[in-house]
Amino acid sequence: MRTVFATIAVLGAALALASCSNDKPADEAAATSGPDQSSQTSSPAPVEKEEPVAPAAQEAKAPQEQPAPKEEPVAKAPQESQQPAPAPAAAAPAATAVQDALWYADRFEQLGFYVFPTPEPIPPFTVKTMAGADTGAEALKGKVVLLNFWATWCPPCKAEMPSIEVLYKELKGGDFDIMAISVAEKKATVSDFLDANDYTYPMYLDETGAASAPFAGRGIPTTFVLDKQGRAIAGLIGSRSYDGDDVVSLFRELSERLP
Repeated sequence: MRTVFATIAVLGAALALASCSNDKPADEAAATSGPDQSSQTSSPAPVEKEEPVAPAAQEAKAPQEQPAPKEEPVAKAPQESQQPAPAPAAAAPAATAVQDALWYADRFEQLGFYVFPTPEPIPPFTVKTMAGADTGAEALKGKVVLLNFWATWCPPCKAEMPSIEVLYKELKGGDFDIMAISVAEKKATVSDFLDANDYTYPMYLDETGAASAPFAGRGIPTTFVLDKQGRAIAGLIGSRSYDGDDVVSLFRELSERLP
């Protein structure tokens, strides 16, 4: 869980994708200006101390420490005993197993996603269906899930929605589903938006924004791909197209191959 949040904290800076986020240039400027002033005042003093002391200490101690031949045999003995190291050979199958488990990694990275080194559990959350029922990601276990955080006022969110609709229709009926969560918007706002836009993939409400905060704190749209156990295997901050053949084929293969 810690890995998910630590990674999402840097995804926004690592990916040059369109998103609606809260910028804080003032904080960043203050953070960069502070160290500059402190480094200018502290750098001259240690330089004057280190230059005369370090050479003198080394020259004085060198003749005392030189007559110490005991270190040579001691160093050689553990080296010889450590030479027969079967660990790399044993680690190779383990590394291969991890690579086989992450067979999707290269393909996700080519699409701009960050791939988690191992599937990461996500915190439980509760949102509402458009009909008003409480639910969460656990309700979709057994399916690969595109977990998408969006809002009606967010242009990059709206730009990717037609392609998400195509992906949903292409894979509907298989072990794949979509959970598109509106962040901090009233039901009436989302209902009016859906009335004006013919989207059929499942929409959910997080009217307070509390459920979405741990996932979409850096901006929206933010998207996770969950495996059939409800763990995050990939993530993306920003808008992209989901109707390309490479995307559709990857999600179809995920739904068929993941246990």
